[in-house]
Amino acid sequence: MAETIVLIFFAMLFVGIYFQLRVVGVLKNEYLEIWESIGRPNFINNSISTSYKLHKFIWKKRYSKLDHPKIIKYCNILRYYQIFYLVLLPFLFCLFVFGLTK
Repeated sequence: MAETIVLIFFAMLFVGIYFQLRVVGVLKNEYLEIWESIGRPNFINNSISTSYKLHKFIWKKRYSKLDHPKIIKYCNILRYYQIFYLVLLPFLFCLFVFGLTK
């Protein structure tokens, strides 16, 4: 069961990375000014400040002002995904650490 929890965790991690890359890609390619204003986020070299600005952009729904269906779709999915992740991750962690998976 512990292996299943680890696989779920990594699957969730990759889903989050995928959608974050989609959001950053659309911003970089089609909204360069916004991408630069939030610190030029990318996959490898983000500072805490850049990550904060990107999440603030998503959580305050600033993307909804853009007339771009893909960015709106990706950001909405990423918002709901992050909520789900923040709820499920502590639960999976407790199961893994306290051995409740036996």
